[in-house]
Amino acid sequence: MTMTKIKYKSWKIQVDKELTASTYASVSRGSADEDESIEGINFAKQRDKVYPKEIKSLFEDLGIDYKKEVEVSHHINLENGMHVYTGWFHFKGSFEGPDYLEKHSEENKEFNVKEVTKKFSIGFRNESFLSHFDDRSNLVQVEFECMIPWIMDMEFEPEELLEN
Repeated sequence: MTMTKIKYKSWKIQVDKELTASTYASVSRGSADEDESIEGINFAKQRDKVYPKEIKSLFEDLGIDYKKEVEVSHHINLENGMHVYTGWFHFKGSFEGPDYLEKHSEENKEFNVKEVTKKFSIGFRNESFLSHFDDRSNLVQVEFECMIPWIMDMEFEPEELLEN
């Protein structure tokens, strides 16, 4: 296992880029492509524009294929017409620096992703929930949050309204 050292913002990262890249190469498509919901399709159609250049560069250095996210979820439709999505990727390795989940207690948790642009934030955590990797040891979860417009021909309708 050959580890590459990367410094990104306040994080020091060690990554097995070859293993990470080969794992992503074995994945046929990302979560948003598998999701048949209109929210997932909205994300997938904009994926190339979602990630800032510096994040695409970071992902390349980590061996992550940004088109193959493990999970992506629509969270909220903002009054300004933007839509908040979150999602994550993994890489094999470790990191030093702020953890994106600050636990004050079991009931009191705060998500602490760092802003990259006004519409994109990122964070890291030692977590292996839902992963493309068979061996879930030494995985770092790369969590992101983004705001994107609604570009679908269909009007956005929150799920709560669709159920009634």
